[in-house]
Amino acid sequence: MPFLAKSGRRKNMDFQNLQDKLIEKKLNLTEYFKESKEVVKVFLKENKLWTVFFIIANIWMLFSATFQKKLTTESYVRLYDSFSYLISMLNTVASVYSNLFYTAAIMKIGFKIENREDEFTFKKLFLKFLMLTLVYFVISVICGFLTLPAAIILLYSNASFLGMVIAGIIIIAVIVFGIIMFLYFIQIYCIRKMMIFDVFQYNLEISEGNRMRAIIPIIIFVLLNAILRVPFSLHFFDKIPLIIIFPISVIGGIISSFLGIFISIMGVIIFLNVEYDYLKKQNKNLQ
Repeated sequence: MPFLAKSGRRKNMDFQNLQDKLIEKKLNLTEYFKESKEVVKVFLKENKLWTVFFIIANIWMLFSATFQKKLTTESYVRLYDSFSYLISMLNTVASVYSNLFYTAAIMKIGFKIENREDEFTFKKLFLKFLMLTLVYFVISVICGFLTLPAAIILLYSNASFLGMVIAGIIIIAVIVFGIIMFLYFIQIYCIRKMMIFDVFQYNLEISEGNRMRAIIPIIIFVLLNAILRVPFSLHFFDKIPLIIIFPISVIGGIISSFLGIFISIMGVIIFLNVEYDYLKKQNKNLQ
């Protein structure tokens, strides 16, 4: 299999050693964290501008959540009417750039580990980003339809205990379905040259027996990120002046950014390790 072929001499031998480790055996969670930490250092050093804009986008998204609530109060309602379009536009730009950054990070790290850095182009990044955006939209629509029964049950049961339990089971089933169907989907699509439908099939093949490797880091990231972001979305800072909220947003945005980068890079490392092991087994079965 071509993905298992070891590359020639590289300028940075650390990435050759990393690929060798990923090919040699399945790593444990501690080893994934250790290797990810080293790769993050290189990524940040080589992608300073990308990272700075990513941090700014995260800071803005946290700050704007509280900022908008402040502006919708009676004291600032006229000011909000004047700046609502600008705020919405900045929110859209920040969200789009964040998703573009994640796509770029996955591609850059995957290509670097496999010594394929010359394959990264902005055209390829943009096309993959557009396709992933379309996939996200389709998935959102499907999940909306799948969770519709849960909403109907809650509505007609007047949020009774039984209704909440049934609705909860439906929602959990949808989440589990999503995890199974898309666990390594993004990494495969960003790093490999495959058609979108082949990516779905390949994801199911390599996921078998390897789901917990990716699920655990995802759960950790979601929980930590929720701790950082939820206070901004709720009413925790309603009575706090904006001059205090802004530095809190800066700290939260920086931490959230580094968490996102770390988990994205760890996801690539886990995917490559799982894929290399899968391909080795396929080769043995063919012999």
